[in-house]
Amino acid sequence: MFIIWDLQAFFFKKKCLHHNSYLQINGLLQRALLLRGGDESRSLTDMEIVVSAAGAGAISAILYTPVDLITIQQQKLVLKPLQTARYIIEKHGYAGLFRGFSSCAVREALYSAGYLGLAPIFTYYVSSRESSSLPHGSPSLAAGICGASLAGILVSTLTHPVDTCKTCVQSDMLGRTYPSAFSAATVLYHQGGVSALFKGLIPRVTRICGAFFVCMTLRDIAIDYKTSNQYLYQRI
Repeated sequence: MFIIWDLQAFFFKKKCLHHNSYLQINGLLQRALLLRGGDESRSLTDMEIVVSAAGAGAISAILYTPVDLITIQQQKLVLKPLQTARYIIEKHGYAGLFRGFSSCAVREALYSAGYLGLAPIFTYYVSSRESSSLPHGSPSLAAGICGASLAGILVSTLTHPVDTCKTCVQSDMLGRTYPSAFSAATVLYHQGGVSALFKGLIPRVTRICGAFFVCMTLRDIAIDYKTSNQYLYQRI
């Protein structure tokens, strides 16, 4: 029972770290793009938004790969998070914490590109073509749901095989069955065809679409709150 609660607590902390790293790194990359262009007052292009978001995801894999690995190994070893980390380091060294890094970086780049890039862009595209937008220009609920769903379906489909192979690699620390993500894809394909790479896709699509909508909504609320406060301070 305690192990289950440890897993839930660790999963929650992992998600908080996950999304915070996206936002922080994405903000830095967007600022770098504006500085590179020499005009900080301009708006980023859609391509720049997606590229910075993907870059943020890839960089965040440096933090997220060990966390993801510990989560997977913790379930196998039935240990607490710190105990699992110590076990991995003792058996495989510090480099062992980064097993599956390349596939994790690809997954995170695509996920972040969808979450911080495509979802807002799709939402704005839908909102600009509907007749009922909110008075202050924010997208409607329907536009938000459509944008998050379109991005979520696309990203889920692209990342699911990568995530499946990454999980296989990180569950096999010795690399006897899955020495790499590519070999994992080959083994799974020979065992069950293309469908083996997409097992569990529907629940993942549902979860990611919901996550995109919730996170995008909260992000917009935070931005609106920050902007309104800055306006009040300027008036004072």
